[in-house]
Amino acid sequence: MSKNSFNKEELLGYPKNELVDIILQLKKDALAIEQRNTELEDEIDRCQEAESKFHLLFEMSDDAILVIEKGKFVDCNKAVVKMLGYENKEQFLNTHPSELSPKRQPDGKLSHQKAEEMMRLARKNGSHHFEWIHTKLNGEDFPVEVWLSATKFKGKYLINTIWRDLSERKRTELELNKNFREREVLLQEIHHRVKNNLQIIISLLRLQKSKINSDEIQYHFTEVINRILVISSVHQKLYQEKVLARINLKSYLVELSEEIKHSSKRFEIVEIQIDTDVVDVGLKTIVPLGLLVNELIYNSLKHSFASQKSPKISISLIVENSSSFIFKYLDNGNSTMVNNSPQDFGVELIEILVQQLEGNLQKTIGKTGSNYLINIKNLDKL
Repeated sequence: MSKNSFNKEELLGYPKNELVDIILQLKKDALAIEQRNTELEDEIDRCQEAESKFHLLFEMSDDAILVIEKGKFVDCNKAVVKMLGYENKEQFLNTHPSELSPKRQPDGKLSHQKAEEMMRLARKNGSHHFEWIHTKLNGEDFPVEVWLSATKFKGKYLINTIWRDLSERKRTELELNKNFREREVLLQEIHHRVKNNLQIIISLLRLQKSKINSDEIQYHFTEVINRILVISSVHQKLYQEKVLARINLKSYLVELSEEIKHSSKRFEIVEIQIDTDVVDVGLKTIVPLGLLVNELIYNSLKHSFASQKSPKISISLIVENSSSFIFKYLDNGNSTMVNNSPQDFGVELIEILVQQLEGNLQKTIGKTGSNYLINIKNLDKL
């Protein structure tokens, strides 16, 4: 063998058995690489298929979808083109949202300034939802509901945007508000006319009362007149209130008690205190409640204060729960009636009104005064 000749084992520096193992491992690695390449190709195909489906959904969606990059619209679907009235999206892409809007939004802010603020909030919080006014190609402004969603795609920071046209909803709301206002005006007119008709009845009764010589009959006329006044004052308050279905309770009770006090000179010295944490009540509750207060006050004036120099009445109505109240009525009179005495019409009416209010009545009447404790229902909540 020549000086420069050598065998393969010497050339590679490996024994023959180790060389076989290396070759086998290389074949395995080559197969693994080939399999991985196949998997990557499949993954690329799936991604391309998903991207194709996304673009198909993007274009065919009924929702107006746009993409914002660096503060400008860079892509959108056909729904946006149709909504804005353009022929194609190239006519308005690469524009700032404020360029497709009036100069100012309804809150008075400049559209450019507010658009920047909305995009900043979306980037900060990940998403943001608000209402906006955009402008069509023909110059018509229209309201949209906007959803912004910040995302990163292929190394780019984007804001996906969805518009929902609110034009039809706003028109419906305006129509409903118009109908509601017309209904309010009609109800106001009804309450006003009912109140006027009751006032006519009261005037007729007062005229008839002035022709009567009997003090007892005149007193009964006064009782009837005041019962009608209670109902009349309810309609007067409903006519004046902004919310036609509810009445401010304390205001009503104060006015009612003052009306009763001024119905006769001998009643004017009575001190009446009103305390309540009930803000307002509806028509179903206020009429029987007003009549109840009227009868209780008249009952005290009729039977309790003949010898009382400083007559006082205390009325309180406290919320017990969402559907009931605790009503308390106290006077410091020396009542001529006792618990088991024959009842006159006013006392019977008190019990009827308590039943109408679905209440439970506890009363103590005697020389130390009258005490009524009534649990009543808020009929407007039932």
